[in-house]
Amino acid sequence: MDFGEVFGVARFEECVAELTDPRGMQGRCYPLSVFVAVALAGLLCGRNTPLEWAGWAEDAPEEVVKALGGIGLEVGGASWWSLPSYNRMVEVLSLLDPDEVARFASRIVPAHEGPGPVVPVRIDRKRPVSAGRVAGDGSNLILVGALAGRDRLVGQVVVDDGDEIEALRVLCERLDAEGAPVSADALHCNEETARAVLDAGADYCLALKGNQPTLHALAKHLPWNEVDNACQTSESGHGRSETRTVKALAAGGGVRLPFPGLAQIARIRRWTREEATGEVAHHVTFYLTSREARGVRPAWFADAIRGHWGVESWHRVRDAVFDEDRSTATAGNLVANLASLRAAAIAILKRLGRIKVKGGNGVTAWRDRIGSQAYTAPLAILGIADIKQQFQACLSRESRGCPPRQC
Repeated sequence: MDFGEVFGVARFEECVAELTDPRGMQGRCYPLSVFVAVALAGLLCGRNTPLEWAGWAEDAPEEVVKALGGIGLEVGGASWWSLPSYNRMVEVLSLLDPDEVARFASRIVPAHEGPGPVVPVRIDRKRPVSAGRVAGDGSNLILVGALAGRDRLVGQVVVDDGDEIEALRVLCERLDAEGAPVSADALHCNEETARAVLDAGADYCLALKGNQPTLHALAKHLPWNEVDNACQTSESGHGRSETRTVKALAAGGGVRLPFPGLAQIARIRRWTREEATGEVAHHVTFYLTSREARGVRPAWFADAIRGHWGVESWHRVRDAVFDEDRSTATAGNLVANLASLRAAAIAILKRLGRIKVKGGNGVTAWRDRIGSQAYTAPLAILGIADIKQQFQACLSRESRGCPPRQC
C-alpha cells in the first residue's frame, strides 16, 4: 500500500512540542521527539516493548535515523548514525510527566470536527499487572482513563493511593466534555461525582447498585409496573445468550430520588443463559442520568450501557495485541507513560481502520501492514518524513555460506 494516502494522519510534531523535556541541558544528545517517535513507530509496526523499540532503532537505515533526528559521526570518511539505546529510552520515557503524555495521547489523532452527534465519554479503570513491581504490592496503583467513543483516550489520571473516586473528579476537571454524556460504573454513583460531571458541563450516566443501599431501595420501589415504554434487546456469543429489557422514568412528581441534577432513572433487567449448561441468571441494575427526558428514550439507555462496556474491548486490545499486562517496565512513570503511548498507537490504528483496504481494517491487520514497511510507514503516518522503501534481493543460503536445507 502507498502510505502517502494516509500521510499525516497523526499530528506528531505539533503534539510532541507540548511535552516538557525532563533532562538537563547537558544531557540532551537527542531531541525529545526522537524517544517518543521511536516508541510510537515500534508500537505501530508490531513491537511492544522498549527493548524491541531499541532493536528497531539499532537496525534503522541511515535515512530514517536522519529523519528522526539521530546523531551522526564521521571517522575516516565513514559515517555512523545512531538512535537512543534501550537504557536511554527507558530513562527518558520514565521521567516524562504522565499527565503531559496522557494529553499527548489524547491529541495525537484529531477529534471529530464539525456538526454531528456529541461523542459519549466513558470512564473506566485499569490496574496494570506490573503495578506490584512499582511500589510494594502495587495494590493501590490504578490508571483511571476517559475514552471518547471507543478508541480515543481523552484523559488519564494515575492513582497511587487507591482513591479512584477522587481521580475521576480530577479527570472531570480536565476534560473538555461540554454537553457529552459521561458514563461510569457503580463505584462512582455518588453525589460528589455527579456534581463534578455537571460542573464540567456534561451529563452523567451512572450505574446504581447495592453499594448505595438507600438509593437502590428507593429505585427498586418506584412504579415500574406502570411503565409501558420497555425496550428489549437480545444478543448471543461466547457461549451464552442474553436478553435485556429497559424501562425509563422521568424524575419529578412521584418519582423522586435524593440525587443532584437527576432527570431520569432506568431499570435494566438481564437474563443470561449459558448454552453449555442451560443455567439462567437474572440481574437488575438501575442507571441515573442528568440528561433531560424529552430527548431520551429507553433505547438510549440500552445504547449508552452497551457503549460503556465497549471499553472492555479497548482494554482487550491493550492486553491481547500490545501485551500490556505482560509488560515488565516499571521505572519511574513508565507504567503510566507506556499505557498512554499504547493508547496513542491504538487511536492512530483505529483511525487508519476507517480506510477501506483489502486484508482487513482491524488493529492487528494494520500493524501487520505497517510492519511490512517498518522503517517507512510509521514515519509517513506520523507525518515525520515520506521515505520510499528500498528492497534488496534475498541472497540464497549457499551464497551466505549456509549449508543447503535437508528435505
